[in-house]
Amino acid sequence: MVLCWVAVYYFASSMGSIGNKIVVHDMQLSPALLTLVQSVVSLALDAAAILALSPAATAGPGQRDAFLVTGKTVACGRAVSMVEDGAGLLSTVKSLVPVAMCVLLGRLTTFMSYQTASVSLAHAAKSLEPVINVVISASVFWEFQPLLVNLSLIPVVSGVFMASFGEASYTHYGFFLATLSAAFRVLEKIIIKRVMAGRAMGFFQLHFLVGLVSTAAVVSLSALSVLLSGGDAFVEGPLVSFEDAAAMAMPVLACACIVHVSSLTCYVVLTMMSHLSFTITNTMKRLSTMAASIAFFGSSATAFNVAGMLLAVTGVLGYNMARAKTRQRAGAAGDSAGDKAAAERQHPDELGLRHEDLSDTDAERAALDETFEGDLARTLSSA
Repeated sequence: MVLCWVAVYYFASSMGSIGNKIVVHDMQLSPALLTLVQSVVSLALDAAAILALSPAATAGPGQRDAFLVTGKTVACGRAVSMVEDGAGLLSTVKSLVPVAMCVLLGRLTTFMSYQTASVSLAHAAKSLEPVINVVISASVFWEFQPLLVNLSLIPVVSGVFMASFGEASYTHYGFFLATLSAAFRVLEKIIIKRVMAGRAMGFFQLHFLVGLVSTAAVVSLSALSVLLSGGDAFVEGPLVSFEDAAAMAMPVLACACIVHVSSLTCYVVLTMMSHLSFTITNTMKRLSTMAASIAFFGSSATAFNVAGMLLAVTGVLGYNMARAKTRQRAGAAGDSAGDKAAAERQHPDELGLRHEDLSDTDAERAALDETFEGDLARTLSSA
């Protein structure tokens, strides 16, 4: 059963990326309009799932027995009931605004990169996520990684350079946009880890609320674009007549549905695996997307470029393995701290400490990292 879900996840992810490339490059639909369509479709499908499933089925940990459906419309009422401990829908939505903006900008820059760069090159550039993560964590949050983690970044950087060198579709603009998309995804993971601390939401809850905010944002930006440019900067290419719009509607909607299925299957696979197994599976998904795009589009990537893609993806896998090893060490240190705390509770006078003075253990912090940094965040933007 797990292998079947993984296969569906790989297929949906590959077809979603290929479909996005066709829509923005061949059909010349603007990235902004594609982002709008996918946001609206995803929001509608999430709302349908919330209506169809029981509240307990869409709840987060600790919420199963604490649902209060309001007297508003069913969809809005269940959205309100999503918020843990009555924190208030408005405050929760406000806290998710930065996450939603990262999701929105990550999708938009990905689609823009597809206009000039191949899917395989864009995904190779996105392999720089670990490098960007380390840089942002160190420069903004003063969180530094161990030497082993930093060394694991060398093959990532080397592989991306090899994948880009002499690649037929390479442009500085496309590569920059793909890298920028990776940066937004890193920020999304970092921010959501902090926003979700102390909250408990299920996948549909988080996906729906983030989609609600991002849809509102893209609608506002789209309306502003239409007002300023008469729509030319928003709707480009063949979408200028009713006949063209009707012909493009089905492929665009199908692509949006496939991308949403990719997010759902990503979450299903996540629930069936350990964190490390899912990390490996997700890394191999990027490799399968690269291979599928090369086969579908007949990319002229050289053996040197392909070797670079393999090296970059392998480097990402090594980075995640190094992070996992670091967490294991932190967990072992946390166990020692826990034993010390237990001894302190039994003999407080001997140790000269009070239990309430003890800070969180490294194991607890590592557990938070493992829960929020890579799991639900990965399912929010699968483009």
